[in-house]
Amino acid sequence: FKVLCFSARAAGPRTRNQGRTRTRHEGPGTKDARKHSRQSTLSRVDARRPEKHDGAYRGEPRLQIIGVLDLLGGLAVHARAGARDRYAPVQNAAGWPIDPGNARTLAEIYTDVLGISQIYAADLDGILHRRPQDDMTRGLASLSAPLWLDAGIRSVDDARRAIALGVSRVIVGLETLPSFDLLSDICAAVGGDRVAFSLDL
Repeated sequence: FKVLCFSARAAGPRTRNQGRTRTRHEGPGTKDARKHSRQSTLSRVDARRPEKHDGAYRGEPRLQIIGVLDLLGGLAVHARAGARDRYAPVQNAAGWPIDPGNARTLAEIYTDVLGISQIYAADLDGILHRRPQDDMTRGLASLSAPLWLDAGIRSVDDARRAIALGVSRVIVGLETLPSFDLLSDICAAVGGDRVAFSLDL
């Protein structure tokens, strides 16, 4: 289970009582949870204090779906239960067949077929201290949807390189963060509104 903490300034004006919590669920649980693996959705709940109007409450929470791509060895894979050595290439999405592991096609299904407006890519090679998949990231960042990138950011230079690839926001994960001082340095270097902190629970 992951919680993403981030500044919402880039998303537009906020109301006084508005707060945001972004959560990502991964791994098997119930049968339904297995159907909706981490690969499929990242959800945002926009929680606001209810306001009374003519005796009724308004301002109900809104839900935004963000497509998630798990990238390993140049392929988009099904990430299940954290067993990275057994991740298999994605072969279909929402009933649409794709060439096994074709990340660009999967992203286009998210945006063009499902109407999803943002993409979250987890570069598992980067997270695992392997060579990051910069060419694939650059290609995904060139698509119409803003791209969030989790690539095992461990330094200010890592964050700057990710921004240079065209991503709209870098994810700094607790799994790979050396210190919280570094998190502050990254925010100062690339802008806090372009950084999200991924908290593993």
